[in-house]
Amino acid sequence: MTSRFKRAFLGLSALGMIAAAAAITSPAQAATCTTTTKIALAGQSAAVGAVPFNVAIANDIDAKYCIDLSVVEVVSGAQTLAALVGGTAQVTVGTVDNFMGWNATAAMTVFREVQTAPFFDVVVRKDFYEANLKGKKFADQMKALAGAKLGITALGGASEATWRQLLTGAGASLTGTLVAGQLNAATIGASFTAKAIDATITWEPNTTLLTEGLTDGAEPLATMAFSIKEPTKDMPAETNTPGLTLGGTSAWVAANMEVAKNIDAMFDESIAYAKNPKNFAKVVALIQEKSKISNKTAISLAKRYLNYFNVSGTINREAWDITGPWYFANLPAVVKNKSYTSNDFVYDLSLRQIKPLKVKASYDSVSLAKNLNLAVRNGSTISITTSTPKVCTVGKTSVTGKAAGTCDITVTVTDKKAVGQQATTRFARTFLVIKK
Repeated sequence: MTSRFKRAFLGLSALGMIAAAAAITSPAQAATCTTTTKIALAGQSAAVGAVPFNVAIANDIDAKYCIDLSVVEVVSGAQTLAALVGGTAQVTVGTVDNFMGWNATAAMTVFREVQTAPFFDVVVRKDFYEANLKGKKFADQMKALAGAKLGITALGGASEATWRQLLTGAGASLTGTLVAGQLNAATIGASFTAKAIDATITWEPNTTLLTEGLTDGAEPLATMAFSIKEPTKDMPAETNTPGLTLGGTSAWVAANMEVAKNIDAMFDESIAYAKNPKNFAKVVALIQEKSKISNKTAISLAKRYLNYFNVSGTINREAWDITGPWYFANLPAVVKNKSYTSNDFVYDLSLRQIKPLKVKASYDSVSLAKNLNLAVRNGSTISITTSTPKVCTVGKTSVTGKAAGTCDITVTVTDKKAVGQQATTRFARTFLVIKK
């Protein structure tokens, strides 16, 4: 089955982006289903980032793409990883930080972007803000927060990493205390009231509830000194990463590519539905139902938050390439001392697909590069690498099928100098099916 959108997107390199040559065309009809695949997605239905899959289930959009979607409820990255590795969930939405950390346990592949803006934001207890942060520049605010009691979801997770990114980006070092277990608005609210934490990193709807009131008419418990979702130039680049990406273990993605394409198409339609003004009231009602918040708060949140969803699914690989080296330098234990780039994780389903290759047959490197929309010029150097040598063999000028399966390859084109908008080095990753 094909994706709802016929798309082509040029590969991105670690040094920059190649200009896109093809736009989204008119929607294609979903294929008639002969079978339906049950897919469990590890996530939090109550989080506003869950809007795309909640919409898909509520409106039977999953069924249009031959999927029977359900949600395995998780509250932390550790639970998500356990679900993926254990097979109780096939896919999940996670941050860049999540997937890099999980990769040490099982190879991960991300195939679409769900949310363009960062997942987390910082809320600060009102009296702490008034006494220590009000009127100060970002760097001075972070120096004040460096010695504070900072809330996180779990030690070693993405929320801790984000705090450390913010602090080191402002030239500060953590001297305060990290307080784990800040999982929902009620818990965070109780921690603020008891002054057990001074600030926390959390997600929606927690952010809105804490800054507007846990219930209608209640006094706000926190304020936002700045927004990671709308960063200023003095904030560290590492935090400005896609808020949620969609992926699973590399083994599952490679073995279920057609299903992954259908999930990608389902998200396209779900996000388009959610962002359509005609459906606003229905989406607000769904947020209200899942997040257990008032209609007033749901409206306020939806007006702001729906803007952050990615309707095309195209992945911001440059953001991954900034984050990987930061982890290697600052939290090497999380990534097991590896410096990752997007090349290690990202398989953007909007990339052009290559026709299957038979065992013992070959594709030459020039043809592969051109099929992946990588410009090849006189003097260009082309290299091919693979993480699946049992399935395919790569040489200096070609890739050859070795055994039936899925060949995971990356084609890199390098020039002596940049031309126009194209970087000197550019690459694209693809899964090449090998048939007997």
